[in-house]
Amino acid sequence: MANMRDSAGLSEELLTGAKQQLQATFGQNPGTRILVTEYQAGLLSESQFDQAYDCQLEHDNGKYKDGQSRMEVKDAVYALVCTAIGAGVLTLPYALAQSGLIAGTLILLGIGVLSSYAGELLVAASKRTGMTSYGTLARATCGKWAELLTSACIAITTWLVMGSYMIVMADMMVPVLEWIIPGITGFAGGYSALRLWVQVLSLVVVFPYCLRDNMSGFKWIAVLSIVAMLVSAVSIKYFSGTSSFLAISISSVSYLCHFNILPVVVEEMHAPTKSRSNEAIRWTMVSVAIMYVAFAVFGYLYAYDMPGGVSGDILLNFPSDSILVNIVRIGLFLTLDLSYPLLVLPCYQSLESLVAELRGYEVGHSRRSFSSKLWNVAEILLLCVTSLACAIAVPHIQVVFAFLGSTVCNIIAFVLPPLFFVNSRPAGSALWNRRNASAVLLFALGVFLVITCTGVQIANINQLLSK
Repeated sequence: MANMRDSAGLSEELLTGAKQQLQATFGQNPGTRILVTEYQAGLLSESQFDQAYDCQLEHDNGKYKDGQSRMEVKDAVYALVCTAIGAGVLTLPYALAQSGLIAGTLILLGIGVLSSYAGELLVAASKRTGMTSYGTLARATCGKWAELLTSACIAITTWLVMGSYMIVMADMMVPVLEWIIPGITGFAGGYSALRLWVQVLSLVVVFPYCLRDNMSGFKWIAVLSIVAMLVSAVSIKYFSGTSSFLAISISSVSYLCHFNILPVVVEEMHAPTKSRSNEAIRWTMVSVAIMYVAFAVFGYLYAYDMPGGVSGDILLNFPSDSILVNIVRIGLFLTLDLSYPLLVLPCYQSLESLVAELRGYEVGHSRRSFSSKLWNVAEILLLCVTSLACAIAVPHIQVVFAFLGSTVCNIIAFVLPPLFFVNSRPAGSALWNRRNASAVLLFALGVFLVITCTGVQIANINQLLSK
């Protein structure tokens, strides 16, 4: 807990760096910039700062930014839900089978509550420092090492999830294509070739959206993705009639959208006051929890008594010639394909930040500040192609999500947000108050989960591979 300094708060060195970056974040809002400076100087209490900050946002923060409409709360919820929902949902019935139906459901809901609280801490720390991205917030509160760690964690997480999307998209569509067009496997050159064609065409369709440099253009994609997930859950319900730490790890991946909370809520949303920000985050987690519990429970009840039990990918328990099951497959394929661009943006920005820091460049907020647009396109294409290579190399999706959830996802969701929040307090302020104490408890729980869950996954690797 060395970084949670007893009385230092946001150090003078870090505060100076934060002030230098304010022009790049809240530079269009002088009122909030002044409030951040006064709060860090100890001239405003936390309650005074929150109230004044919200009033300033209501006064200054218009509904348009650079000629484009800002997000409302519902739009932010759509974008964050779309970020959270992904291939991890397919492993939730397996997680319930390992921990038990009741315990697994409680774990899934509990992780949602913790994820919501961690998101609120992120937004609060962002407002205290004026930083509007996960990486810049890490640097402002903890120093360069935290920004490098954050960039690495986000890049690894999003890149592996991009690869897992490719795995599952092929798993979903190959049986559907074989059902619709008998003999297509031979025509395509074999099963592996057909999987590759599905993955490549899926990437080609969404690649133009991978080149966007903000989240506001993804609202319609988010809506379609959520609809696809609801169709999947309802279809499984109609068709269907050992370790809790595995459930925790997979649940941590399933709720992960924290790296997009600041760009979406703080930067893109209209008037992100404390109440509006919390509303967006809480509705996101509630929406995700409802869909996840429905999908996990229905999938578990369908497959728990099958020979071999619940598969790591629940749809592998279903026949390939059922209309309803193929509706589920198409729905999930659309969900993952339409969500893919929402992972590319934070992955690219994190790698850009990491490389810039290591090479001594000035870290910018725009892709054009690091290289030409043409070079950006080539970099993003390389990122997508390597994620496809990852999909070919990784055979078991439950292994990916178990280790991803136990390590970097727990760090991003439960370790770093409370650390940022506590270290964002003004220099010289006391550490131990009610709000900081709850953040410290979340930090301790996050560290415990990283160590324990990772150890459990290593010990049970053979069990994971068997599913």
